[in-house]
Amino acid sequence: MDIPWKDRGTAAVGYLVPIIMPIPGLILLVLYIYWRVIQKESAYAAEHTREHLNFQFTLQLFTFLLLGINAFLLWGPALPDFGIPAWSAYLTLFAGFGFWVLGGAAVLIAYVFMLIGLIASLSGSAWTPPSLQLFADVEKGPLPERLTAAAAWLLPMLVPVPLLSLGLVYAGSLVVPPAMPEGKAAWRSAVRFQLITQLMLVSLLTAMLVMMQLVDPAAFFPSVITLILVLLLALGMTTWYVLMGTALLGAAFGSRVQLPFTKNRKEEDAHVADY
Repeated sequence: MDIPWKDRGTAAVGYLVPIIMPIPGLILLVLYIYWRVIQKESAYAAEHTREHLNFQFTLQLFTFLLLGINAFLLWGPALPDFGIPAWSAYLTLFAGFGFWVLGGAAVLIAYVFMLIGLIASLSGSAWTPPSLQLFADVEKGPLPERLTAAAAWLLPMLVPVPLLSLGLVYAGSLVVPPAMPEGKAAWRSAVRFQLITQLMLVSLLTAMLVMMQLVDPAAFFPSVITLILVLLLALGMTTWYVLMGTALLGAAFGSRVQLPFTKNRKEEDAHVADY
C-alpha cells in the first residue's frame, strides 16, 4: 500500500518534536496531544505516533526508576549504614558513575530509536519499537463513564493503604451499574491490579521488616539483603503510582491503557475498553 507523502510527513513530525525538544515528561504530553489530534486525519501517522508514545513512556519510566535508585545510593552517607562496611566509599562511587552511565545510555537509546522511527515513517513502513503497550486506539466513551473509569485508579492513589484500598476498589466495582460497561471494566481491572500488586508489595515489606528485626545488624550479607529489599520496595511503590497515574489519564481522556495483571481472558474478545 502506497502511503501519501502528507501522511508520512505527519508521522515524521511525531519523531522530530522530541529530537528538537528533548525534555522528559513534556515529550509525553506533547506526543499524547499530537496523537489525539491526528487520529482522525491519518491512521498511518496516528499508529506511528502511538508506538512512539509507548516507547517514550517505557524508556522514561525505567530511566526514572533506575536514576531514583542511583540517587538513593548517591545519598548513602546521609542514610543508615545497614551494617555495610565502607558504605560511603563504595556505593557513592558506584552511584557517581552510574548516574552518567544510565543517563547517557537512555539518551543514546532514545535518539537511535527515534531516528529509526523517523526513517521508517518517511519510507512508508510500519515500526514497532520494544515498549510497554499502554496506549491503544479505542473509541472515546461519554464523559461521565470516562470519569467513572478514572475514579477506579484515583481512589487507591488517594488511599494508599494495603487491603483497605483493595476493599474500597472491590466495593466500587460492585456499585458501578452495568449501563456503564467501560466504567465497570475499569473497576474490575483495578481490582485485579490492586490484588496482585498489593500482595507483592506487602510481601516485600514483610520480608524487609523480618530481616531488620531478626538478623544481626552488624552482619554484612543480611544487611545487603535488607538494602536490596528496601530498594525493591521503593521501586515497586514508584512503579505502582506511575502505572496507576497512566491508567487514570488514559481513562479520563478515552485512551486504552492495558496495565500488567489486568487482562481477563474471558473478556479478551469483548468490545469493551478495559483500562
